[in-house]
Formats: sequence, structure tokens, C-alpha cells
Amino acid sequence: MYLTEFQRHIDDYMLYCHAKGLRPKTMHSYEQTMRLFAQWCEAEQNVSKPSAVTPELIREYMKYLQERGKYTVVADKQSEFWNYPDNRPERKQRKPRRHAGRIGFAYGRRWRRVTKQRRLAGRPF
Repeated sequence: MYLTEFQRHIDDYMLYCHAKGLRPKTMHSYEQTMRLFAQWCEAEQNVSKPSAVTPELIREYMKYLQERGKYTVVADKQSEFWNYPDNRPERKQRKPRRHAGRIGFAYGRRWRRVTKQRRLAGRPF
């Protein structure tokens, strides 16, 4: 398969991101964004070289995305939902802490000593 100049530059940048230790989701987002921009440049603007990209071209692309964004409100709401860590499926469910509501934890060692003495004496906390 023949790689365009855009694709080679994107691949080089992704290697750089990998070397910097970026997270896989971040790298995927960067790569997807750059590949979509490259496709738009080649298809809509007949720009096939990254050296031909100008600030004006980037502004046109941003305008294009904003205009197109009016029709993707549902997708934006879905991505907004998944941006909260609690809504992500890969997030592990944590067990509730047994002693989360006890004020005594603020006292540190003294609290532990008192609770140990009460436990040994058979009294409740």
C-alpha cells in the first residue's frame, strides 16, 4: 500500500507520541483527528502535502467541523456521557469502605488504640 506524505507524517508523529508515553486513548484520538484532517485536505481542498497546509486552511477545516457539528448533537451528548469516569465500562467497581463514615479516623493512632481496647473488652465501637 502506498502511503501519502500526510500519512507518513502522521505515522512519524504517532511514533513520537508512543515514545513520550501517551495513553492509548489519547494517541487514538490524535491519530483519528489528524487522519480526518488529511482526508479532508486531499478530498475537499486538493492539498496533498503537509507543507501546503496554511493557518487559513486550518480555519476553514474548523469552520467545516462546526457547520457539520450542528447535525451531530447526539454524538456530542454521547461522548459527553462517556467523558465522566464513572460512566466508562472499563472502570472497576470499588467496594464501599467499611469505615468511611466514622469520625474517629481523624484521630489516628489514639482512635486505633481506643477501638482495640474496646474490641478486647467485648464492647461495641
